[in-house]
Formats: sequence, C-alpha cells, structure tokens
Amino acid sequence: WVEAALEIGEQVRAGVMPEPSHVVVPLGSGGTVAGLLVGLQLAGLSSRVYGVRVVSRAFVNRRNTLSLARATLSLIDKTKKLDASRLTVNHEFYGEGYGESTESGLAAIAKAAESGLILEPTYTGKALAGGLAAMEKGVICGDVLYIDTVSSVDM
Repeated sequence: WVEAALEIGEQVRAGVMPEPSHVVVPLGSGGTVAGLLVGLQLAGLSSRVYGVRVVSRAFVNRRNTLSLARATLSLIDKTKKLDASRLTVNHEFYGEGYGESTESGLAAIAKAAESGLILEPTYTGKALAGGLAAMEKGVICGDVLYIDTVSSVDM
C-alpha cells in the first residue's frame, strides 16, 4: 500500500487526478491504512487517511496502526518522522461484530452497485458507509478518494 500511495502521487503530479483531501479505506489489520499513510507522506501529498474500523478494537485501533506505520517508515527511511495527525480512525461503523452486516453498510453497497462497483458487507461496504457519512456531516470534504480493497477475482 506504500507503493499504491506513491502511484497516487504520480497520478496527481501527472494531472490524471486531483490530490485527494482524504483517502477512505477499511481499517482491518492496519496494514493498508499504515501503508497508505506512509506512502502518501513519502509522495509529498498532504492527503489524510480516513480509516473506518471493521474489526474489534482489541485487534486494531489508532495507536497500533500508527505503530505499524512508524515501523514501516523506519524500514524505508530512518530519517523521516511520521505525521500521525494525518490519520483519522472512525469506530462508528463496526456494528455488532466482525463479519456482521450493518444497515448503513448494506445501503452503501447498494449505492455503489448503481455505479457498477461490487462491495461486500464486512470491509468495503462499512468503509464506504463511513466515508459517505463523514462527507455528509462535513467531517471530510473536497476531493475524496475511496479505495476498494476487495479482490475483484471471481471466486
């Protein structure tokens, strides 16, 4: 995901896309969010990462996600310090438990399907629901990039 964020930086510099104010993504193990946080910083973008937690807080939270990001950045460049202020974690869309669908997640899945995007209820639907709610409330605004982390491979 560091490489993915560096690619976003290349696309912004090439004029292919505007610099996103926020990148919305599910927060599961923390690897995706940590990699994006590091990569966006290394790419020189000011984009913030908006992680929507989809697993129990016992397994992932802001603190351990930042720890993973700091360790990742240290492996790449020991001279750089992570800008932790660029990470927001939303805990409101987890629902009743891991793998349990939520009304807002199912509504986001239906909305995405209107545009041909196929999401699922455990990770991507909840993340999109969190991002859409944050946009509606004005918590995040501007050019927002949602990253669909589900594999498109037909199982």
